[in-house]
Amino acid sequence: ERLHNTIRERTKIMRGFHGCLDSAYAIMKGLEINYNFVRKHLALDGKTPAEVSIPNLKLGINRWLDLIKLSKL
Repeated sequence: ERLHNTIRERTKIMRGFHGCLDSAYAIMKGLEINYNFVRKHLALDGKTPAEVSIPNLKLGINRWLDLIKLSKL
């Protein structure tokens, strides 16, 4: 539900895409990655869903940069 609210709030300010599915897909994937790998959750004791499901995942302070580096491996 929290992800849904985040998406709804974000899309309110981006009404100008008017059918540009590639841009919409890229933004949705970015929100999904942020929600699962970057944003810490109180319900998960301050961890991300990725940290809970992949215990050996080591991301530093700049999680986005670390994810980009891991994607190039």
